Amino acid sequence: MESNVLTSSDVSTIFLVYIDNHSRRKISVNVNFIDSSECYLSSSILPQFEKPKQNIPADIMVCTPTGIFKAKTTLQDVTVNLNNIIYKLIVPQNWNFSQLRRSTRVQSSLSFNVKYNDGFEIGGNTYDVSLGGISFLANTRINSIYKKLKGVIKIQVPVDASDNPSVRNVECTCSYVRENENFKDNKTLVIYKFEYLTDAQQAALKNYLVLASQNIY
Repeated sequence: MESNVLTSSDVSTIFLVYIDNHSRRKISVNVNFIDSSECYLSSSILPQFEKPKQNIPADIMVCTPTGIFKAKTTLQDVTVNLNNIIYKLIVPQNWNFSQLRRSTRVQSSLSFNVKYNDGFEIGGNTYDVSLGGISFLANTRINSIYKKLKGVIKIQVPVDASDNPSVRNVECTCSYVRENENFKDNKTLVIYKFEYLTDAQQAALKNYLVLASQNIY
């Protein structure tokens, strides 16, 4: 894969990951300059940042709407100035791509709420999430009447991978799919599917799943 992975128009986030002094750093970066052999990435000034050693191994993760490109490189040097931090790296020549499919389910605990027209509500945290819907663990089975009705689901989706990520409420129509009894700890796994997600809602959900599927959150 060529270096244009880093400068592609559909890149949402780039992460630089390295270990220095037995501490793992994961930093969101932007591309400042790139040619066939080296590139300069930048980040904002980070609290308690310590300049790493020269020429240490590093990983680059390039997040796109369909998946993540990963590559190994060498972090040659780091320069800290008043406005930002500059990372000089060797341009990776080989990239691995992990694709996010619509059927991909990511085990993830996100706050959600399902509300029906009669006021009945179901809430808690998800067990897993996909582009198609969610599952959650319940102590009791869903009443049969609500298996036939459509509800409105609101799910809190992180929109970045910082230490304090902002959250977007994704809200749409949903419907019951099925239950698996005694799934875990004698609880029932309940599955609901999303309906009529907007393009913006799909993009927010997809961006989260791309990152979460690679354990970036």
